[in-house]
Amino acid sequence: MTLAFDALKEVLAEQSAPDSIDGYSPEARFFIAWAQLWMSIARPEVLQLMVSSDPHPPSAYRATGPLVNLDVFFNTFGIQPGDAMWRNEEERVEIW
Repeated sequence: MTLAFDALKEVLAEQSAPDSIDGYSPEARFFIAWAQLWMSIARPEVLQLMVSSDPHPPSAYRATGPLVNLDVFFNTFGIQPGDAMWRNEEERVEIW
């Protein structure tokens, strides 16, 4: 996510940034697209099978897991302490 977001910022810096669409900035749409990529619905028994046999986490965690570690995500959506996706700065993981 960090590398992809950096690439987006580079492209937006080279071109004129597009206007907001439906009130969402290009940065917000980047994160919304990521979440939409992982949208899924599974019955509890299917989810249990997936968790016990698939080495990857369920889609809901793949969608939100990386985001709660990115300062730019918090800044883009104005997420504050007490919000559902808030994670304290000292708990955020930074790999690159």
